[in-house]
Amino acid sequence: MKRPRLQVYVEIPRMRPPPPKRPRLATLPSSPISSTTLVHRSDDDDDDDDDDDAGEHPHTIDFEQPSRKRKSEHLVEFEGAIESTIRRLCSTAVDPRLVADIRFVLAKHTPLTTPFVVLSSPNQQERAPDHLWQPPATSSRLDRRVRRAVESRCGHTLHQTFLLDAFHPFQAQAIAHGLEGEDVLVIAPTGSGKSLCFQLLALHDHVHGGGKVTVVLSPLRALIKDQQRHLTEKGIDAIALLTNQPPEQLFAAETLPPLVFVTPEKIQKCPAVKALIVSWYEAGLLARLVFDEAHCASTQRFRDDAFTESWRLHVELPNVPIMALTGSATPQIIDDIRYHLSPRVPQLIRISQNRPNCALTVLRKHMNETAAMGDLVGLLQTASFVGKCGIIFRTRRSACEKLARKLRDRGLSVVSLSCGDG
Repeated sequence: MKRPRLQVYVEIPRMRPPPPKRPRLATLPSSPISSTTLVHRSDDDDDDDDDDDAGEHPHTIDFEQPSRKRKSEHLVEFEGAIESTIRRLCSTAVDPRLVADIRFVLAKHTPLTTPFVVLSSPNQQERAPDHLWQPPATSSRLDRRVRRAVESRCGHTLHQTFLLDAFHPFQAQAIAHGLEGEDVLVIAPTGSGKSLCFQLLALHDHVHGGGKVTVVLSPLRALIKDQQRHLTEKGIDAIALLTNQPPEQLFAAETLPPLVFVTPEKIQKCPAVKALIVSWYEAGLLARLVFDEAHCASTQRFRDDAFTESWRLHVELPNVPIMALTGSATPQIIDDIRYHLSPRVPQLIRISQNRPNCALTVLRKHMNETAAMGDLVGLLQTASFVGKCGIIFRTRRSACEKLARKLRDRGLSVVSLSCGDG
C-alpha cells in the first residue's frame, strides 16, 4: 500500500538585508504545497507579526557589498536566527535528518530575503549527503525466535483489532522488551507506527493482567483526542482526562479502560489526577507509563517544565515499566531522556530517519504581505495537491491564528494548533 506523503512548510524569520545599492534579479523556483493545511506554532510567544515591508518587485534582490567585518556580523546574526528556528523545529516532531537537510539547503542560498522551506515529494531535488544523517541504533537482543514469540502472543490482537498483517521489525522489538517488563525508548519517524507499540501492549496487559491500565502522557490535547478517536473506532476503550470533571467520576469502580490519556499540565495542576494514578499503582492495576513526544523532556524549557515534572512519576512508581516515544531525538535529547529516567537504563529502539518520499525546496518569499499571501494560496490550490494534508510552522501562536484565518477566508480547510492547548 502506497504511503501518504507529508507536506511541510516552514517560514524562517526574515533578516533585513543591508541598505540597497545595486539591484539584481533572481528567479523564483516553484514548488507545490498541499491544500489542506495545519498551522502549528513553535513557541508560546503571543506577539502579533509585524506587517512585512512592501517590495517593488518579487524577483528583485537589493544588496550592497559590505565590508568583511560587516559581512561577518551579518552572517553571524543570520546563523543565530537559523539555529534558533531549527531548535524550535526540534522541539516539535521534526526529525534530525530533516534538520540536516534544512541546514544543507539554506547554506546554498544567499539570505537576502525570507525563504520558504518546503518539504514536498521529490522530483530531482538535491538531498543532503548521507553523512549528515545519524546512523540508526537498534537493540541487538531480539532475534527471529523472539519475533516469532511476539507474533504468537500478540498476533491475534494485531490482526483482529488493528487489522494489520505483520509487525514492523522495530515494533516487534519494542513490544518484546515491553512484554518482559523492560523500559523502552522508541525513536522512529512520524507515521511509522510508534503508537502501536504501547497500544498493543496496553490491550495485552489489560486482558492478561487482570484489567490493568496504561497511562499515556501526551503534550497536546489535539493529539490525545485524535488517538482516542482512532482507538474508539477500533472498539478500544480509552479515556482522556482533559475536562474539569473529577477524574474518579470517569471510572467505574469495577473496571478500568486499557488506556488513559492525560496532559502534563493536568498532572501538575490537578492533584486528584496524580493521586488516582498512585492509587492504581498501590492496587497493582498500573501496567505501564507511556511518555509520548518524549523529546519535550529535554533540558530546554517546555511549558513551565510541566512535561519534565511529570517524568518524576517514575520515581514514585518505581516498579512500573516505562515506554518513551519520539519522532525526533538528537544525541543531546536522548541524553536528557536517559537523565530523566535514571537510574533506569531503557532499551533503545531506533530506526533510520530516511524519508525517501521527502525532499526540500527553498522558495523566495515576496516582501509584500498581500503578494506573499497570494503566492501561498496559489501553491495550496495547485490541482495536483488538492485533498492532501500539510503543516505550516510559524514562530508565534498569534501568527498561526492570523494565517489560518486568512487562509480560511480564501476557502481553504485550515486549523490552528497550539502547543499551549495542554
